[in-house]
Amino acid sequence: MEFRKANPERRRDRRICPRCSWKGRDGTCRQCGAETQPRIRIIWYENGKQNKETTDAWSEREAAEILRQKERDYWRRQRLGLDRDVGGTLMEAVREFKRAKTARTSKDYRKQVDTALNTFAAGLGWDKQVHQVTEDDLIEYREEGLELRASSTVRSYLQVLRRFFAWLCKKGWIRHNPAQDVDLPPQEPRKVHIPPDKVELVLRRCWAMFSGQEAAIFTTFVLGGPRRGELVHLRHDLTDLEARWSEIRPFDGDEVAEPWRPKTKSSERQMVLHPLVVSAWRRVGVVEGLNEEPSPWVFPVVDGRRKRRCQDQRGRLHLVRGDRRSPTTTFFGRKLSTLLRDVGVSQKVTVHGLRRTFAVLLQEAGAPDSIIRQALGHKGRSVTEVSYLPRREAAVRDWVDRIEVCVPELGQAKLQSTTKIEVVEAGAMAVKRQTAPILPPADRFWGQLN
Repeated sequence: MEFRKANPERRRDRRICPRCSWKGRDGTCRQCGAETQPRIRIIWYENGKQNKETTDAWSEREAAEILRQKERDYWRRQRLGLDRDVGGTLMEAVREFKRAKTARTSKDYRKQVDTALNTFAAGLGWDKQVHQVTEDDLIEYREEGLELRASSTVRSYLQVLRRFFAWLCKKGWIRHNPAQDVDLPPQEPRKVHIPPDKVELVLRRCWAMFSGQEAAIFTTFVLGGPRRGELVHLRHDLTDLEARWSEIRPFDGDEVAEPWRPKTKSSERQMVLHPLVVSAWRRVGVVEGLNEEPSPWVFPVVDGRRKRRCQDQRGRLHLVRGDRRSPTTTFFGRKLSTLLRDVGVSQKVTVHGLRRTFAVLLQEAGAPDSIIRQALGHKGRSVTEVSYLPRREAAVRDWVDRIEVCVPELGQAKLQSTTKIEVVEAGAMAVKRQTAPILPPADRFWGQLN
């Protein structure tokens, strides 16, 4: 590795105006009439190869600074193991970033990257050089280009830009990351859930408003707490309704559905089923496919209008009755907001908010944090909890059963007449909690509903 400087040359036939930067061959500027100066051509050697570049500098000090920058870029490329020079248009950079970083990501993330980078590049111009993008450009994009979007959307778009410019800096497109010091909007907490005193009303309204499978899915979210992808991959051969559990395991894929794995290793678990969930699953039963063969999935596609699988113009596969649902399905659409509004829940609760409701019910029942993490499939706080302590499905089942006595009795429902006093052991503390039931036993629940 060698970098060697040579003496610069003054090009008398290449001149520049010091006042307005006009370039030409004349000794007098055609725009302002000032005297022009000869431009300086710098010369340097990289590993014995001669390089020449005619700069826009007319003073030796400016030309020397340009040459020093060439030397810094050379040693930077050697340190990073790169063979390209700094520069490139936004169009080229965005195309290479998408090709390198979004090939194995989800469809939602690819859509987010497309929207964030396309709007940013369109505002600055696709032909703009990436090394000319400054921090002020990003601040202007945040203040003006994203002013009508929600703060969570602004935050996600700026995070995409941070990753984009960090990748460009690592690959040698730019010298420094202009996005690293741009402030992000504060992250808004997403802790919206159904209030515990509204759970029974919501479940009753759900079974009166939704179809059988939709109501069973809703009940499973609220009283079982699976993630969306975990719910669509529940299988009959991994379920025991008598013992009240269903295993969440990876799926290797088949000719119709792509492979799937749980979010973390801790997410592979036995999901304990509440008695109402068991009753709801039995009501739904096993769905038969088009060939009258039972579907292996607990909640498969039930639309029987399509008689065969086919692909649309975009290459998307249309499923038939009995096939596995997509892990990104929305399940309820606008029905969920209508249901919550009917029972007096004004906050916007998402499908993940239903999973959060399950955690709140366990917390209200007095379950320790370790039990709640186990029930949700979260990673433990310490290596001891994850690697050394065994999973206690029996303990999780006990706390899931206590959801029935976790919050005050609702409305005029005659569930139990007496109030229970329970002592909940939480670590070294004994918490004395006076509670009354919210959910009746499964047989009484369905009897009151019908």
